[in-house]
Amino acid sequence: MPALASHVFADEAAAVPNVVGIDVSGLPDSLHIPHVVMPYTPVPYSNDVLMKAGRGLLRFLAENGYPYSQISVEIVRESSREVVLRYHIVPDDKVCFGPPLIFGVEPERAGIFLRDVRFSDGQPYSLSAIEETLRRLNSRPYVLRANAMEPVVIEDALGCGELAVTAAVPINITEKHGMEFEGALGYESERDGKGGRFTGRLGLSFVNMLRYGEEIEAFYSGTGTIQKLRLAGLAPWVAGLPLELGAAAGLEVEDGGYGYFNGEIWGAVEAGGRWRIGAAAKGSETVPPDSVENTYRFYGADIFISLLRRPWERGITVWEIEARTGSGAAHRDKPYARATAELSSGVHLPISADYALAGRISGATMFTNEERLPPAELFRTGGSGSLRGYSEEEFAFRAVVFAQAEALYYFNQIGSVFIFVDGGAGFDRTDMPKLSSAQKMLGYGAGLRFLSDLGLVSLEWARNVDDGWSLGRVHLGIRTSMR
Repeated sequence: MPALASHVFADEAAAVPNVVGIDVSGLPDSLHIPHVVMPYTPVPYSNDVLMKAGRGLLRFLAENGYPYSQISVEIVRESSREVVLRYHIVPDDKVCFGPPLIFGVEPERAGIFLRDVRFSDGQPYSLSAIEETLRRLNSRPYVLRANAMEPVVIEDALGCGELAVTAAVPINITEKHGMEFEGALGYESERDGKGGRFTGRLGLSFVNMLRYGEEIEAFYSGTGTIQKLRLAGLAPWVAGLPLELGAAAGLEVEDGGYGYFNGEIWGAVEAGGRWRIGAAAKGSETVPPDSVENTYRFYGADIFISLLRRPWERGITVWEIEARTGSGAAHRDKPYARATAELSSGVHLPISADYALAGRISGATMFTNEERLPPAELFRTGGSGSLRGYSEEEFAFRAVVFAQAEALYYFNQIGSVFIFVDGGAGFDRTDMPKLSSAQKMLGYGAGLRFLSDLGLVSLEWARNVDDGWSLGRVHLGIRTSMR
């Protein structure tokens, strides 16, 4: 949008006057400025007030078919303490969208990206429609980066009227496809300060290999005596609709203990380009360590809703909301009913150009009369995904609530250094949970995230309040794409 020049008063010694009115002339007859566009008056005069009103006018025009408008402003003194800001608009030609143009991918595969375009041929130009298109595209796992280039005027196009100019908005797509590797290595010092142990995980993802936006992943982790393997796959835009279908299977084995196998199939629809709403059918089978006890099974169904989100970056507000609930039947020595509920909400909030605050609150609970459950069927807590400062999945609860808080300094668009505090409480019973009997947890630490030639690197150091002389835990993670 055109820049707006700032103004200052020549007499700096004079008292700062109040802006008592804002007048606008030259507005196209078909438009009416809503009150929220302009600052409320009276307000003390400042360059910020002057620029805010000008930027608000330019954006309003760019959202209503006049992106090439120009604005001049005159400051008129009504008295020694009062001024009026008079803005004059030169709207130029009205502009309509031409057909969307997708660059960076083969023309025959542009369809999957065009599904996220929020404007159409002949529609009045709208800056909001372009921003929403980029927001949706940049949230897709098969898009590395999407950006809009300068509109291109199409000569002799019919547009949306005889007096309108037609402009096509080229959208450049940097596609993500190929294999992604995610590896992590953790070291935990013993609490007496002598010795320690390593933990690790490894994940391979095959993203958009067939150019349909599909994902297939294999994930392995080993923590102490427990080994876990998970396979999953999903397909978006099934039948050209905002519909996702997926399936997953997992295996968990405890050395000398239980064996656990689980599977899940799900379907989810997209609502408004922001929400993911779906249902899942799931089942599991557990083989107890004692061969005398019979194998027991669980079958159930869940419904879930989540807010589609993009990765944290400098200057970008990101909201996170996810809820899931379900019930089913467990078959052991006798049948049992089981119900669960999970809720998580968080935000990444910029507070200045380079600083941000982030927080998340999560809770989960289970209702069942089953007396004994293996850790695989409880809510795992601890480690990088929940309570940093504790071992990876150190605890397993029937009910848990915890909070995470971070303060970040961004030294580039993605790279940041941060400090954090995590805390929560876990319960082994859900019929009569008491805070006095809860497992209380509190961890703290610092970390670094940055892009390197290997990919996105994260390094975290964390301790908890019960660590004593322990040096804590160090976690190194790398996520890279192999195209």
